[in-house]
Amino acid sequence: TYPKSCQKKYDAVSLRTDYYNELGLRILLGFISRCAFRNGYAVEPIFSHSTKHYFRVYLKLRKSKRELSENLENIMYIQHCFKCLNRSYRSLADLKEKCECGNSFRNAGPLWTGKLADPEICKKMLKKVSELSENLEGKELERLIGLIMEEAEIVQPYFNIHKVYKKLERNVEAMNRVIEKLEKNGFKARRTHFSNFGIKTNASVFEIYQIL
Repeated sequence: TYPKSCQKKYDAVSLRTDYYNELGLRILLGFISRCAFRNGYAVEPIFSHSTKHYFRVYLKLRKSKRELSENLENIMYIQHCFKCLNRSYRSLADLKEKCECGNSFRNAGPLWTGKLADPEICKKMLKKVSELSENLEGKELERLIGLIMEEAEIVQPYFNIHKVYKKLERNVEAMNRVIEKLEKNGFKARRTHFSNFGIKTNASVFEIYQIL
């Protein structure tokens, strides 16, 4: 949200996008991973989240040349179009000047483009939380872990459905209906812990417009 502060602390450029909290978390992970790289370590995020205006990242460090090489491929930039909401990850060498809609791209990064959590770890956490707590706080934690587990496989930034329907100049449909439409067309689609109005999907913004 604060570009100058982000550049000073994390050596990265940020943007005020509708998925700002996921962008911030990925910039943080990108910074951590680059610090690890310099010391010969690869990183494996096992649980990451953005809640109540702060980020938390839990990860493993691995001394592995193979995993280090794989990690390097997960450090990229995101190109965002503020006109049509298109966004995509690209390496520094592959950055484009213009979006398909003709508008100029804005760039953010470097950032982490891989998974933010390990679904298997989330599953174990979910089981433990459900066994130990029945109060409201426990139920909220259970919901948070469940959402993170479900969305972990989709690495593309989430879409704010209200923003999407505003571009379509139509009334917003129910979240479950939107997810159902995307899945019927062969795409992955999940709710996200980042926003009550957010959906994670591997469909592009243009495919979303066509389906909805």
